[in-house]
Amino acid sequence: MDGTTFRDALGHSKSLVGTGQPALSLTPYNALCMSVPLINSDKRWNKKDPEDETRWVAKYEGLLNVGSPYVHHVKQGDAVELRAALKGAAANPIERIVPSPMTKRPMQG
Repeated sequence: MDGTTFRDALGHSKSLVGTGQPALSLTPYNALCMSVPLINSDKRWNKKDPEDETRWVAKYEGLLNVGSPYVHHVKQGDAVELRAALKGAAANPIERIVPSPMTKRPMQG
């Protein structure tokens, strides 16, 4: 699929699920700029306190501070949580956003 076709398909999606491939991708950031929420896979977390966000390790760690409805954080392997996130993303369309770490000021240092 060429880049134009991919971007068109992304822009018409209800959500984007981060699968871990490739290792680094701009697609989640592009999705948020196109009003497409991200399902971000959390690879590691505190099993005793799963809500402790300070212990989350995710595919897109730069988006850990962005929450629903823009980024839905799902623990890897949790099918129930994944289904809920997919339903939530489809039921709650978002406006386009540029996550604050990706704005001009932070990028300038």
